Amino acid sequence: MKSSNGIKPWFVLLALCVALAIKGCSVANITPTANPQPSVAALAAPKLPDWIEQISPTGEAATTAQIRIRFKEPLLPVESLESKEPQDVLKQFELVPPLPGQWRFLTPRMVGFQGDRAIPKATRIKVTLKAGLADLRQHRLEQDFAWTFNTEPIKLTALPGTPAAGTAQGEAVEPLDVKPVLKFTSNVELDLTSLKEHVQLASGNDKNGVGLNVALERSEEKARDQYPEEKAPTEQFDPSVRDWFYTLEPQQPLAKATRYRLEIT
Repeated sequence: MKSSNGIKPWFVLLALCVALAIKGCSVANITPTANPQPSVAALAAPKLPDWIEQISPTGEAATTAQIRIRFKEPLLPVESLESKEPQDVLKQFELVPPLPGQWRFLTPRMVGFQGDRAIPKATRIKVTLKAGLADLRQHRLEQDFAWTFNTEPIKLTALPGTPAAGTAQGEAVEPLDVKPVLKFTSNVELDLTSLKEHVQLASGNDKNGVGLNVALERSEEKARDQYPEEKAPTEQFDPSVRDWFYTLEPQQPLAKATRYRLEIT
């Protein structure tokens, strides 16, 4: 038996195709209650002053990358490293957004940032050396010197309607029910309010789409709340080593025999 359009009723469920457009590199919250961090605009790679030998990292960096500036000449005499003088010099170094940790002299010619935690993913960092910073040869910054770098951007995987890992190329994706619970994985924790504003399930030329309820998967959230002590030391320092699982539930039954597209802008 077939319906009037020639499609078998048992097959008139749901097919999804996914269209993603993830723009820019924004700041990601580590916890749902964290305050939003300031947005940082990308800066062009700067030309180093003659008396600064190296800055790192630049471009895209790992979450465990160390922020370091190496100078050609010492900023302080070796005997001053245990005094209060280094703290006055270190006030000339700044990070935006601020990260938990502290600036330290690694050597008289090298300053680095020692973080208490890894740098979050999907984050752009601005490093500033403030005007007035000088070395022992009286080389001096007449204006602020700054550069930016970023960590891995937001990446969404295991999207509904896409072939599962290990599926042969060209193999058909199993249709879903008209009341599905759609799931996907993110490499960072997402702001649920922002996700709800930027996700849409639409069909054909329908611009309004179907409303979606979004949530962090309860089982994952509950396990983390109940057993925080089971986090490995690596995850305690760098939460980005884990994935985050989200659910999307249509606020109304979907139409049968219809292809929908999931859009996350």
